[in-house]
Amino acid sequence: MPREIVTIQSGHSANYVGTHYWNAISQYYNQNLSSDFDDSVLYRLGEANNETTYTPRLVIVDRKGSLGTLKKYGDLYPTTQSNPADMWDGKVDKFEAELIPKNNFLKGLDDSNVDRARINSEDIQTWSDFNGIYYHPNTIFELKSYLHEDTTNQFNYFTQGKNTYADLDFLNELMDDKVRKFLEECDSCQGFQIFATTDDGFSGLTSSMIEYIREEYDKKSILVFGINESSSYLETSMVNHRVQQVNQSLFLHSMRECEALYVPLHIPNTKDLDNTAWSLMLKSNFSSMYERTALVAAGIESLTLPLRLKESSNRLDMRDLHTLAFSTRYSNVSSLAMGVPHMSESEEYNLSSKSNDLNLGWIRDLTLECKFPDITEEQQAWSMFRGFEDAISHQNVELSDIHRVNQDWKDYINSAFPTNANSKNLTFSTPFLMSPSFPQFFKSNINQYGLISQKECEGVVQSFPFMVNLHNGHSLNTLFKKMLSNISFHQSETTLKNDYQQGTFGIDSSEWDEMKEYFVSLVEE
Repeated sequence: MPREIVTIQSGHSANYVGTHYWNAISQYYNQNLSSDFDDSVLYRLGEANNETTYTPRLVIVDRKGSLGTLKKYGDLYPTTQSNPADMWDGKVDKFEAELIPKNNFLKGLDDSNVDRARINSEDIQTWSDFNGIYYHPNTIFELKSYLHEDTTNQFNYFTQGKNTYADLDFLNELMDDKVRKFLEECDSCQGFQIFATTDDGFSGLTSSMIEYIREEYDKKSILVFGINESSSYLETSMVNHRVQQVNQSLFLHSMRECEALYVPLHIPNTKDLDNTAWSLMLKSNFSSMYERTALVAAGIESLTLPLRLKESSNRLDMRDLHTLAFSTRYSNVSSLAMGVPHMSESEEYNLSSKSNDLNLGWIRDLTLECKFPDITEEQQAWSMFRGFEDAISHQNVELSDIHRVNQDWKDYINSAFPTNANSKNLTFSTPFLMSPSFPQFFKSNINQYGLISQKECEGVVQSFPFMVNLHNGHSLNTLFKKMLSNISFHQSETTLKNDYQQGTFGIDSSEWDEMKEYFVSLVEE
């Protein structure tokens, strides 16, 4: 039976993550490794120019002007959009913007004679500059009332997003013409997965979209990944940083009514690097949005991989993830940790598995912005370990010793991540595959298989072993305390209060008090 999922990406940073996500998935097909996957989960079958097409069942929302070289209706299907000027009998002056030039990566998609060189981060101005797939004409929705990188009419506040959703005809243009049409094509839809920018106005807009989805499709599962800047990332002013933090708190609060599994994720940056632990293998100039969102996308792709599998012991449905969220007393919020294991070309230098005290410093929690927390038996947790056996097969290990080395890693995993009634460990043989668009953010001593070498390596990294862990429990107190602090600080700032009172969906004092009580209750639990 089909198990389709409808995907929504809302906001600029969310679309960076989403673009990496879809490019990563396309690698299974480019390398003929797609036999394990059910194509119908994420893709819709279509036809264009008498050829069968597969396009993501996807809706993308972003500001006007953020598409770069990407056409609103895509290049795959012929457009039937009418030109309003054709209805005018008078004089028409025609002005056309100069086309944005494509980089070599994008040119190579159109012309096989062009060398599809790997992308330099300096070439990336927006997420479409490294987009490697074709979209359905119903995928793109531009937010016309706000322009990309417009400094005079900014889209900063949660309440702006709520008011924008109400003011524009979103029900017809977005929810009915796009989201509903994709859903109606499904035979047995599992639910929705949503990538949401939650530190600007898209927090409120996406919140309204999810509220509508819950009301209209109350039996469907909803999985939401909230994409936020790291708290150590302070290129904006302190006032704007406070606004971003308040938006994150408001979005998290709004998810409690929607019965959605919510996973807030902070995009790591250079200030978060720890060259003795989780980022031991990463370059120090880990700074552009293009690079930083790639790691987040790798985590999401690996976490949701079991949702796309055909029949197997590792296959999961969205309702299995919801069991995680709603079977504990904490909340519908879960935390996602991830890491690249410190595996060497030579087995004796495996830094992770040789640790006697099970130091998990190679794993970073992108929700809590810290090293991996201890998981207790009362918590719900499940982990995905991928590509470990593949990496071991490329180590300098005698054939007779491969079984022993594999067993060493299994023992390490089972000791560090014990399974019980509340937790489960899944494995997948294929490592994370780096597409030509994926940034080469590893150090020069990392070989093509993601292994640490004792010398400089030629070529590029093509794959790497990876793990993700989704958990729910008392460790989230750190997050809830931060959300409570954001709301409490806001109540003491008159200017911020006034900014959030604007419009139909402005927030009054009683609503702030209610939100504060909510976060206090989570912290006390």
